[in-house]
Amino acid sequence: MVDFFQKDTFLIKNKRNLLVNIGQLENEQFYNQTTFAKYLSEHGLNYSPTKLGTYYRREKNGVTNGKFPLEDILINGTPYWYESTVDLFTRELLALEKEKTKKKKTNKKKEK
Repeated sequence: MVDFFQKDTFLIKNKRNLLVNIGQLENEQFYNQTTFAKYLSEHGLNYSPTKLGTYYRREKNGVTNGKFPLEDILINGTPYWYESTVDLFTRELLALEKEKTKKKKTNKKKEK
């Protein structure tokens, strides 16, 4: 039936099939836009739900080219991310922040 709507009509063009492993769902917590932003803020990153939504929309439109994770699951138009995705993204951002801080310190030493 899905084949019919994807191939023979324009009702489900460019949609991906959702196959979720039940075992994976038991071990994962889901984050929506608000809880994702709260998680980032708790780890010292300045993200509000609005800011996170802006980055998400830019990624969906292909503007940021892989700088923000797309949703792991989309339910009724609402994006959700697995905890593992949120954690990985947080660690990557923290590493970038640490690198920026190092560069600033190095540049200040060179100026003196």
